[in-house]
Amino acid sequence: MAQGDRKQPYNSIGTFECLQGLTRYLVLFINTAPSQKMRRQGGDRHEPRQYRSHAGDKPCKIDIHFTLGIIKNVMTTQILPGLEAFRLSREGQKELETKFQLVLDDANFITRRKEEIRHALPGTCNSSGVYFWVMNVGEFRYRLYIGKTNSLVRRVADYLKEFQAHSPNDYKIRIFQEAILEFEPMAKFNLYFMQVPLDAYTTLETKLIRQYDPLLNRRAKVGKAARESFRNAFAAFYRAGFETLLAK
Repeated sequence: MAQGDRKQPYNSIGTFECLQGLTRYLVLFINTAPSQKMRRQGGDRHEPRQYRSHAGDKPCKIDIHFTLGIIKNVMTTQILPGLEAFRLSREGQKELETKFQLVLDDANFITRRKEEIRHALPGTCNSSGVYFWVMNVGEFRYRLYIGKTNSLVRRVADYLKEFQAHSPNDYKIRIFQEAILEFEPMAKFNLYFMQVPLDAYTTLETKLIRQYDPLLNRRAKVGKAARESFRNAFAAFYRAGFETLLAK
């Protein structure tokens, strides 16, 4: 492949929009098409067709928004197949909402203004506790990262800073958001928080990481080329600093 012909990352939103129109038409057709019995009886051809639920006791229609959500999720997990291992079950979602408080809805560090994110944090976040990053794609939630902090207000402020060479880990969430949004532009990133005293938050953090096993709490294995690239960038940064100090 020529250098100028480098393959661009696949973007699911274009394909999803193409399927969206077809799905809406099919759902509309299924919900409005008259049954064979209605035709024989000369019934209203425009009366919505009704189906029986699994229990067989109540009629139901196909929900277009739920159908589109399912299609979108399938497309996303086909593009990023490893993501499915981190999906929260329905029980897990209920437990999350019971244990934690949603403190930031769609905390997108790429598109939202820093001041807007800071002002959105409630006053209860200026305390110690455990926080949980969760990604929303369609109808589903994915476990991203669990951490502890003396103050969530200050922790979010650290996340909002530009890249700091002495603490690159603070930039991890933003880098992940940039990467995932290339594949799934409609993804949302929610931040949950649980207030916990300082003498207990380390133990609870460890317990919750073991329980939920979030994606970014795992230690990633990267290839030799990526490690060498990181090492060279790190060395170039500090060499530039040394040269500045020694030139004085």
